[in-house]
Amino acid sequence: MKLSGLFARRDSQQVWAALGTACADGTDERYRAEAKHAVLVMVCATESETESKVVALLEANGWNGTILTNLKLLSNPFSSEDPDMRACYKAAVNEDGGIIIYSDEIRDQ
Repeated sequence: MKLSGLFARRDSQQVWAALGTACADGTDERYRAEAKHAVLVMVCATESETESKVVALLEANGWNGTILTNLKLLSNPFSSEDPDMRACYKAAVNEDGGIIIYSDEIRDQ
């Protein structure tokens, strides 16, 4: 077995940030059911799988109706003064991904 084959998938993945909106499903008491919030999600993925990984991560954490407005490949090494952003990035690298939910509801006009 070639060792390079073991690591090829991980090497081809990079950390992506996705900005958009999602609606709470009511499982988290901090967010009113069906309330729309701005979300920032970071995942480690290939470019082609980024959107589906973001949506799946949000759905697994009580969010649906995701609309992504912006995807950005993050630089490596990642640098931010914001501790929440650093924690989100770390979760993307070491876990399934990181999510930041902005507390103000978005009310459609």
